[in-house]
Amino acid sequence: MRWRVRRWLLGPVVLVAFLDSGCLSLWAVGPPPSPPIDPNEPLECTRVPVAPVIDTGVATLLAYGAVAALAGSSGGSKPYAATVAIVAGIPALVSGVSALVGYRSTARCRELGDAADRCLSGDRGACGTLGTPGGPVPAPEPARPPKPQPPPPEPPQRIEPQPPPPGFFAPASDPA
Repeated sequence: MRWRVRRWLLGPVVLVAFLDSGCLSLWAVGPPPSPPIDPNEPLECTRVPVAPVIDTGVATLLAYGAVAALAGSSGGSKPYAATVAIVAGIPALVSGVSALVGYRSTARCRELGDAADRCLSGDRGACGTLGTPGGPVPAPEPARPPKPQPPPPEPPQRIEPQPPPPGFFAPASDPA
């Protein structure tokens, strides 16, 4: 089977080569560089390898374009084919390396996240992986709301003397 490089392929290959250049995996946030890592804190790194998968796809397409360009130039009738192969091959290599770095970074982040989960559940070996061999660092206690103050005592009520009801006191009678 003979591969043919179409003239319309040159523009898209060059455009993709310069726009991608393997940068997607560089946007992925890697795990912390060194222990100790507090298992109570969430890891601020990328666990899902979406960017490396896209870099792998771009590298594959660019490598395919480079191989197709080289295969199509075997007769020497396509002078631009070698240029297409170089322009597509170098970014394919860069995208491939970027994908490899991205896969390693996301795998390390997943590994540390799993170790943090196991450490919090009591696995001391996992705590050693995080650099906290004695076990998980106890989480700080949440701030307690202040105790409610008892209400102030009510002032004593003043009792006003009431006049006796009429006829309550009988006039004293003289026994004489």
